[in-house]
Amino acid sequence: ESTKMNLHSSRSHAILILKIEKSIKIINQKNIKNTDRLLTCSYLYLVDLAGSERVRKTGATDMRLEEAKKINLSLLCLGNVISSLTNSNISHISYRDSKLTRILKESLGGNAKTSLIVTVSPSTYNQDETMSSLLFALRAMKVQNRPIINKTVDYQALSIKLQDDLDKLNDDYAKLKLEYDKVVTE
Repeated sequence: ESTKMNLHSSRSHAILILKIEKSIKIINQKNIKNTDRLLTCSYLYLVDLAGSERVRKTGATDMRLEEAKKINLSLLCLGNVISSLTNSNISHISYRDSKLTRILKESLGGNAKTSLIVTVSPSTYNQDETMSSLLFALRAMKVQNRPIINKTVDYQALSIKLQDDLDKLNDDYAKLKLEYDKVVTE
């Protein structure tokens, strides 16, 4: 019984998505009212993938067998997406093949910084699964993401700020003109 793989596992993927928004406020000088100017939005995906297991090793039947099939299919789709992302000859990435790849689209070659932690077994009994996990990690490390800061501009608030800046410049210009006229007339 010690040769069975993770007997107490729930056999499912777990995904936690945190959305973090930051609003930067500006003060309108004319009517002293706070207005949103800029919104920065970030997502944090924490993903725990169930490992791929060979059915003959686990002895899964009935509902456990169906779970294993679905887990293995979603991991296959994830592997296919990662392979496509690392192959420059492929132009279409099949994110729609699995709910997992649809959810992780931004983390896979998109606008994200991605880290991967792979856990493996030191047992020779699980050598095939360990090698498969390590090869998956090697392919995943080759994926190139292009992270940028997600900002949305509130154009009405920006317009108010620009008008305030223009008014200040006009006031400064008027003061300098008065000083210049004084110097010239003296």
